[in-house]
Amino acid sequence: MFKLALTSLFLLCPISARASLPQGWSDIIAKLQEYGTFRPEDKIERARIPATIAIKDIIGSENAPHHADYLNVWGSQTGEGPFRPEYFTMISEDWRIVNGQWHVEQWYFTISTDGQLIKVNKGTVISALDGQHPKSTWAAVSPADPAANARFNKIFAKWRAFKPK
Repeated sequence: MFKLALTSLFLLCPISARASLPQGWSDIIAKLQEYGTFRPEDKIERARIPATIAIKDIIGSENAPHHADYLNVWGSQTGEGPFRPEYFTMISEDWRIVNGQWHVEQWYFTISTDGQLIKVNKGTVISALDGQHPKSTWAAVSPADPAANARFNKIFAKWRAFKPK
């Protein structure tokens, strides 16, 4: 687990982001601080994957149909300097096996450092059981869309109340 004082992570968010936080946002930051795992920035081929502090919650066996939720804060860290939060994501996935392939329905929520939902994507990934990804489809969804809002409120409440198993 990555240990960073809650105050530190909170204070590293931009000042404007601390002005009016949604109810429960500091609880979610506390969960990341207490249970999150740190992964430094990674450069693979031509892509840059930012540094992150993450929590995952898998319900069921990963070798069978299951549900998976992920909470991340993405940012940067220079050397031994402090982690600088840039944005958060909450991802909710439903994994099913259809015709011998994984069908993963995914909601991907991007959240500002002040806890505001700024972007929503919904997609389906179809892959072989060995992990090969032959096909995926994605669509942007308005953060005001009732289905997106309901799913976001559900995952927000889940992470706010989260306790590891």
